[in-house]
Amino acid sequence: METSPEVKTFFGNIQKLYNFFSCSPSRWKILQETAGLSLHPISATRWSARIDAIRPLSKNYSGILNSLVRVKNEINLPADYHAEAVGLISWLHSFGFILLTTIWYKVLQCIDDRNKILQSKKLSIDESSMHFQQLATEIQQIKDSWNDLLLECKSVASTVNLTTFRITSRVRRKKHFHDDISDEQPFNDIENKFKVEVFVTALYRLLSDIYGIQTSMEK
Repeated sequence: METSPEVKTFFGNIQKLYNFFSCSPSRWKILQETAGLSLHPISATRWSARIDAIRPLSKNYSGILNSLVRVKNEINLPADYHAEAVGLISWLHSFGFILLTTIWYKVLQCIDDRNKILQSKKLSIDESSMHFQQLATEIQQIKDSWNDLLLECKSVASTVNLTTFRITSRVRRKKHFHDDISDEQPFNDIENKFKVEVFVTALYRLLSDIYGIQTSMEK
């Protein structure tokens, strides 16, 4: 979560969204009436809570967005809560939100699946190491599927009339992880910038941590 401002903001907004609805029975009622679900907070210690926090956003994006719009329009909110609702609506109604939600739902689902296996029975060090290796393989596959992820998210965005990243003339050069793109290649569009600075960086860091745990287990 600390790899980029975009990722930190994403998880911070998920917690903010939960807080916005959970602090008010009337808002929570609208959420359940409109979206037919509950939201969950982000936990710093429980991996299962992280996937639980992402899942509703992935499964019923439009329901949560419509709930926010209803709260803004139907409840006489204090100024600070009204501004918060407007900000959250703007966040949900962005291509970056759809992209990050899709990515992290896939990643956290892989982690949660392996976590349940590791906790469900007694495993040898070799068996545990094997599961970490399989998890790394699954994360690497997600990392290598950028183009497919982008197409999937653009398809979702088109169903709710969202525009995708816009091309920008701003050029940046940035040293980054791995060899996904040459250090001399400019960031001449937002998609490429997001891929390198957010997507590749976050998954590279995650893979490094997984391999680090696996190595320490094998010593």
